[in-house]
Amino acid sequence: MPANMYPATLSKETLSDPSREAEVMVYNALKNELNDSFHIFYNCDWHDTTKRGRDEEGEADFVLAHEIYGYLVIEVKGGIISRDEGTRQWYSSERKSGKTHEIKNPVKQARTSRHYILNKLKEIHKDSLGFIRCKHCAIFPHSGRPRASELGADMPMEIFAFEDDMPELGKRLIQILLRDPQGTKTNYSPLTKAGIESIHNLFNKGFKLEPTITTRLRSCEFQIEELTSKQKECLKSLNSCKRLMVAGAAGTGKTCLAIEKSIILSEEGFEVLYLCHNAALAKYIQKRLFEYPNIKVSHYFKFCVDVAKQLEISLPDENSSDYWNELAMILLEAEGQDENLLKDAIIIDEGQDFLQDWVDSLETLLRDKENSLFYLFYDDNQKIYNKNKPHAVLGNAPKYELYKNIRNAKPIFEVSSLFYKGQKIEAGGPDGLDIELIQTTQGTRDRAIEKCLNKLINNEDIDPNEIAILTAQSLNKFEGLNFKVHKTRTANDIDGEGVVVDNIYRFKGLEKEVVILIDLKESIDNQALIYVGTSRARSYLIIIDDKSALESLSALRGE
Repeated sequence: MPANMYPATLSKETLSDPSREAEVMVYNALKNELNDSFHIFYNCDWHDTTKRGRDEEGEADFVLAHEIYGYLVIEVKGGIISRDEGTRQWYSSERKSGKTHEIKNPVKQARTSRHYILNKLKEIHKDSLGFIRCKHCAIFPHSGRPRASELGADMPMEIFAFEDDMPELGKRLIQILLRDPQGTKTNYSPLTKAGIESIHNLFNKGFKLEPTITTRLRSCEFQIEELTSKQKECLKSLNSCKRLMVAGAAGTGKTCLAIEKSIILSEEGFEVLYLCHNAALAKYIQKRLFEYPNIKVSHYFKFCVDVAKQLEISLPDENSSDYWNELAMILLEAEGQDENLLKDAIIIDEGQDFLQDWVDSLETLLRDKENSLFYLFYDDNQKIYNKNKPHAVLGNAPKYELYKNIRNAKPIFEVSSLFYKGQKIEAGGPDGLDIELIQTTQGTRDRAIEKCLNKLINNEDIDPNEIAILTAQSLNKFEGLNFKVHKTRTANDIDGEGVVVDNIYRFKGLEKEVVILIDLKESIDNQALIYVGTSRARSYLIIIDDKSALESLSALRGE
């Protein structure tokens, strides 16, 4: 069997490079002349830092290694080799053209690489390495052997191979490796298989540099931010619309556009009322728009209650079966009582959860019924409240549809799309990470979640504030999580610190970089709820649940 060559074959680039002709000759000779007890490493670059902090680098053309004999570092120089007596500069002259090039001292190169390898082996194996045989030499395949016994004090003929050695180069190199000064008998330790493996790892170890979760998440977040910025450009085409209904699936940027439209109107001097359905979302938007005093942000119910208290209007009975419609009557009763309630523009987010009576009641707050602006942003697929009633519309207002998902990484979009019905939506987000499914049982659920958080926060350095754990259960049924280390908060605690732990209902309209979904089993058929839950993650979605829930989800994905 021929020698073990690393690399096993030479690249086309190396074979076609005239400057590597001598190295190719040596490579082929060693491959054909030596048996498989020898390991030949070609083109061995290295970089090292000295004890004084200085960087050093070098290259060995070949390293010949044997489990018993040790190793030999080889430097190859083609052409006619010479050294200037006055300057000690080495040269190589091309045989055909006679053109001369300066070259590095090959003996010094080989000797430096020999010491580098030995030091590395000592670092790795320490005392178990023993006293191994390690030598260095230079091969000049195109130069004849001189008659002198040495080329210099540190260059005896015994460390060189010349043109006349090429027919039996393997034999010559074994002689160089095994030669000891006359009269000495040194008991060398074997390099061993472990030593060969260490040299292999220094110069020939294969690897695949997969990006870390952190790196991929940062890339996702950056791309989503860029896409969101571009999405805002569509507002320019809507400037002429005084009334507009904007429809779009989760991740198409509805809330982002609603916020941006509010800011634009505010900067133009408009008094703006921004209303949504979800209390936690209202708090988030309040924080985003804090610098704009002429934008009033609230969720619809709180706004009605605040108006009632301000104008001393009686509140409806909370136990009434028609409480929500009666709440809307407050705004009708308040009409004309306080001009400070009037607005130049009304923006409704989460419009799919607004009833027609609510929107009609808001019409009374428009300062100019003809010219004031009224925008309604909605997604029928996120209708998890008032399911059996149609959502509100803005009369004959035109509808603008958002068709590209820009907020979710593609694997998240693909999963949430399983629970989506409506116009076809394009996946415009980054590639992102695959959905992670973690199987557990009710008894081991909390431990599985804590282990997942340890990985994300401790190992991957993910900001705990960018993680949400969402349950599909209502809060009165939810068995809360109790972690020893990780700080948690609810979705309503916008200014708090730690991982958000809440249910999907209360988190609707919000989003996090990483979302962990739990307790899906009893709600897997509630498409709107699972759609909302899966689409809350921007870059990374993890689902921790029992076997049946994960199997149901996998079946939907066609796995």
